[in-house]
Amino acid sequence: MYPSHEVEQHLQSQYHDKILVLRGFYSGDHLQFESSGALIGISSPSDWTADGFVRIKEIRFAHRHMLIEGKRLLVIEPDEREFAFADEKDNEQRNLKIEAELDADHLSAGKADAAMSKIFLTTQDSLANLVPAYWVPCVSDAVVGKDGSFRFASEFLTIPGVVASGTGGESSSSAMRKPPFDCRTPQRQKKEFIPG
Repeated sequence: MYPSHEVEQHLQSQYHDKILVLRGFYSGDHLQFESSGALIGISSPSDWTADGFVRIKEIRFAHRHMLIEGKRLLVIEPDEREFAFADEKDNEQRNLKIEAELDADHLSAGKADAAMSKIFLTTQDSLANLVPAYWVPCVSDAVVGKDGSFRFASEFLTIPGVVASGTGGESSSSAMRKPPFDCRTPQRQKKEFIPG
C-alpha cells in the first residue's frame, strides 16, 4: 500500500515543520505504534516539558507504515514568567523516529490525518487535561496568562491541543486547588501529588 501523491503532499503541507504534542509524552528516540494508536514495546511516559513537544521534519510511507521523523523540543522557563522552547541548536541529540502501522488499504488524506491524531494531540484535546495533577494549575493559567501570572510564549498557542477548541481561552484552574508550589520555582520539580 502506498499513498497517492496527493496524500503525501497533504501531509507535507499540514505537518512539515509544525510543532505537535506527543500523546503520552513517551520517552526514547524510536517509538512504534499500532494502527489503533497503542504504543508497541516498552517506553515510559515522561515529563511533558522534556518529551511532549515534537517539531515534525519528515513524513513518508513504507510497507504499511507511516514513518515520522522529528525533533523533540525542550520546554524551559527563561525568565521565570513563561514557558518557552529552548534553542533547538542546543538540542542536537533530541531526534525522534516514529513508526505507525496503517490499517487502510487505500490511504486518503482523512485517514492519514486520523492516524496522526492517534499519536499527537489535536485541537479537540487539552494539554491541561493530560498533564499530571500537580501541573494542571500552572498549565491552565499559562494558556490565558491569567492575572499576569505564568504564561506560554505566543508560539505555543497555535499548537494543536495546547489551547483546547471551544474553551474560549478560559482557564478552569480557578475552581481547582492551588499547587503547593509556585509555577515559577524549582520546587514543583518535586512533583507532589495533589489529592482531588
